[in-house]
Amino acid sequence: MIGYLNMQNRILLSLLFFLVISPACSAQDLALRKGASQIISLEENPSTGYQWIIHPSSAFTRNIITIHDLGFKKNNTMPGSPGIHKWRLSAQKSGRSVLQFFYKRSWETEVVKEITINIIVN
Repeated sequence: MIGYLNMQNRILLSLLFFLVISPACSAQDLALRKGASQIISLEENPSTGYQWIIHPSSAFTRNIITIHDLGFKKNNTMPGSPGIHKWRLSAQKSGRSVLQFFYKRSWETEVVKEITINIIVN
């Protein structure tokens, strides 16, 4: 019985380790009318080196949407505390676009979080 519990605990710990180090992926749909805009707000902590980076192949370059970086603002004055980074998406013309955000350190290849926004402009 003790050997069974130890094996069960090892499997549980392995699963927890996998869940903690696996990148979190999220996909969202966004519908906009031509001429409308939407603010995207994501928590980040640049003091640790982690920042949201827009994937260079994101389709906003097809002029369906434009994106304006509104910058980062800390939540409080504590050193090392996270804050919110905001972008404004503006719908330019009808069509579909995909925008991908990667949360990573600029000097590392590992992406720890990914958000994909499927945009439809009518």
